[in-house]
Amino acid sequence: MHPKTKGKLEQQALKEGVHIVGVDEVGRGCLAGPVYASSVILDLARLFSLEEGERKLIRDSKSLSQKQRQKAFAIVERIAVFIGLAHSTAEEIDQQGIVTATFNAMKRSLKSLNRPFAKIYVDGNKKIPGLSCPQESLVKGDSLSYSIAAASIVAKESRDSYMAKIASEFPVYGFDSHVGYGTKRHLLALANHGHCKLHRKTFEPIKSMV
Repeated sequence: MHPKTKGKLEQQALKEGVHIVGVDEVGRGCLAGPVYASSVILDLARLFSLEEGERKLIRDSKSLSQKQRQKAFAIVERIAVFIGLAHSTAEEIDQQGIVTATFNAMKRSLKSLNRPFAKIYVDGNKKIPGLSCPQESLVKGDSLSYSIAAASIVAKESRDSYMAKIASEFPVYGFDSHVGYGTKRHLLALANHGHCKLHRKTFEPIKSMV
């Protein structure tokens, strides 16, 4: 069943008295850094008891400003039953390919959950391979499910925080501003300084530099 309105999945799960998990990733399209994945189980009663303004912040992390995202992250932490977070490194991405590395990060985040759940909802058009538990993929899932949106926020905020911290080790690239995406500044830094260990060597233009 694909939800027609946001929160329908959560309303149904609350009615049935079961936990569901939202899964999302951040960083697939970056030229540098890890890909992060998060799995979130929300306390659905607390979700629907939020003020409307707070609940509206639980949406696609890319649609939030940094200030909004930090506020949304705090809300998710407050109403989550459990949060799983994992990543695959740039080296793993080069070895396994971005698709496999992303799924492996998702599996790791799910493995850390210590609560039983009825079903997994994953953002995108592909299910996570190799899982025996029920799951469903939802295109633009973060606009349909609060659980997926919460996972998107956790993954984005966690990855951006990591890239900001590690930027001081590689100051010429400006990782704290573009977090590894192929911006004009980033591409100019690559042209002037070459790549570093954080860069994905199977991604262009790094691949042609190696």
